[in-house]
Amino acid sequence: MAGIYTFTPNPCLDKSISVPVLLPDKKLHCTIDQVQPEGGGINVARVLKRLDLSAIAVLPAGGPTGDRLRQLLDDEGVDSLLVPAVHSTRENIILTESATQRQFRLGMPGEPLTHPEWEQCLDVLAHAGGMEYLVVSGSLPEGAPTDLFHRIASIVQHQHARLIVDSAGSSLQAALQAGVYLVKPNLSELAGLYGKTALNESQALEAARRLVDKGQANIVVVSMDARGALLVTVDECYRAVPPVIKPRSSVGAGDSMVGGLVYALSKGFSLRDVLRRGIACGSAAIMNPGTTLCRPSDVLAIEAEVQLFPLLLPSLAPGGGATITAV
Repeated sequence: MAGIYTFTPNPCLDKSISVPVLLPDKKLHCTIDQVQPEGGGINVARVLKRLDLSAIAVLPAGGPTGDRLRQLLDDEGVDSLLVPAVHSTRENIILTESATQRQFRLGMPGEPLTHPEWEQCLDVLAHAGGMEYLVVSGSLPEGAPTDLFHRIASIVQHQHARLIVDSAGSSLQAALQAGVYLVKPNLSELAGLYGKTALNESQALEAARRLVDKGQANIVVVSMDARGALLVTVDECYRAVPPVIKPRSSVGAGDSMVGGLVYALSKGFSLRDVLRRGIACGSAAIMNPGTTLCRPSDVLAIEAEVQLFPLLLPSLAPGGGATITAV
């Protein structure tokens, strides 16, 4: 069994609530639909548990919300290693207007971790027994060490494991500079690496190939919402297209996709089927309301309908000069 660990630097509790109609300057009576443990790495571990594969979630947690988060993980049977934090774990709100099904996602900033708390998180990862994969996913709280991803990459290399990252902005840039096994940006996150606001599919292929060519990632998976996803390595390139699905919530789709990718990698699937499983898990998540993640029965049904197309690897400009332009 693969030793899979996830690290969530900025975990939270997600409260999914609903109101009949969202009106300004009115007292609105809400219904609490769900309270769930959240954060990228936490969700990946939860998805893997649903797919009958164990993973250990490493995260800082503090205060009453941290205690609640621990209990919710225990209730789902997700193994965890919690680093005690001085500040309370944050809470996010996912608000649904029942009349229109419009969804509003209110993300709260996480409190900074102290230097000893960061050091303890890294120490837990450094002493994680039997590590084969480490998934670092989600945002970073304010004040994160500037060399965080270089230290994580060093830990993973020392353990002869594989580092998988799903992040954005400066965190994504730092992870790529340190070097990863697999990275999963969406189109806007990938565009941001090149100072652009958007990329079309051919530009996304070129951008992903550049990351591989520069040795920053072995595998790049670019998620494109309903249009599917791209997978690019040094010698393989695929596009996967999911079946048409009526979305109920986009929360957790990216984390579900990463969970599917990690599951398939750990089971030794071909890269074609790694992408297929990832797309199926991500698509299955949007079928469910609130912050509900993918269900295994939905994953298998969707996986059978995923279309997969081999693509020609893009030719890079001579000299490696950037030719990517905004859409």
